[in-house]
Amino acid sequence: MIRRALWTIVCGILGLLSVFTWASIDERLCRVYPTLCVPRAGECGGGLDACPVDTQMLLDLGAYVLFPFLFFAAIGFILSGRKRRISTWLMYLVLAIGLHWALTFLGVRVLRI
Repeated sequence: MIRRALWTIVCGILGLLSVFTWASIDERLCRVYPTLCVPRAGECGGGLDACPVDTQMLLDLGAYVLFPFLFFAAIGFILSGRKRRISTWLMYLVLAIGLHWALTFLGVRVLRI
């Protein structure tokens, strides 16, 4: 039981690290391709301090940080039910990171949700 809780926490922390790593990748993408980061007409742009803070913005920020943590923690919980090889763990974590980054790029930069 302790092993399962430990793996759940470790994978959740990996989810948080994935968020911060994606943020640094996104910052570099914005530097290389500035048209990706130009806000649409009528949208607030220029960073968090340039926009008025409302409830939806706080909920969006919470979801942006919390959902990857929960997603990765769920993967850790499910995989830790039985003993698995390290290659299986790595495969699932690489797939989860790829899915997280692809969906975040699609949602934030392409669809601008």
